[in-house]
This record gives sequence, structure tokens and C-alpha cells, in this order.
Amino acid sequence: MTRLPHYAAMLAMAGVLPSDEQGWAYEAKFDGIRAIGHIEDGLRLMSRNDKNITAAWPEIADIAPAAPRFVVDGEIVAFTADGRPSFEALQLGCTSAIPPRSTRSPRPSRSRT
Repeated sequence: MTRLPHYAAMLAMAGVLPSDEQGWAYEAKFDGIRAIGHIEDGLRLMSRNDKNITAAWPEIADIAPAAPRFVVDGEIVAFTADGRPSFEALQLGCTSAIPPRSTRSPRPSRSRT
């Protein structure tokens, strides 16, 4: 079976808001870690800089396998016990100098697309 195609992360761009809001949708901007998820027999997460960050996020590995296979572009977001997003809770996963999460206590995280 061939791998899913490579996609670059969609990045925000400055622009003018539409004058007619009909037909447009808005969503909350979560402060998280941008990732492209390749969900096949296993999960492969790629950063917006095209680095493989899969090992940093074992908490979300159970979204694979999937049939049909798919690619998703979104934010990995951690929430506090009271439901607020917390970028600080994600920052530990961004440093290779700390031990892998499998050797630390787990914390809740969710992916949001």
C-alpha cells in the first residue's frame, strides 16, 4: 500500500474581512501545536516545519488505524481541568532535552481540527 501524499500546513494569511457575513463561518483560534496528521495503519504527525513529531504525542496515537486512511491539518491543544486551553501544558513536548512522555505522568490532550 502506498503512503498518503505529503501536504504542507495551511498557514494564516492577512486579509480583508468580508463585508457580507452571509456564507462565511468563524471559529475560535486555539493556541496549540500545529500538526499534519497522517492516519493510516498508524499515526504520523508532522510539524508545520515538516519535522516528525509523532513520538512526542503518544496520547493521541489511538486515532489510528483508520479506514479509509486520511490526512488532517490542525492544532494539538491541551486543556486544563476546568476546560481552558493551556499552551504551557504543551510546551514540555516541544523540547528534546526532556524525557519522552512515556516516562512522565500523562496529561489530558485533544486534537482539534
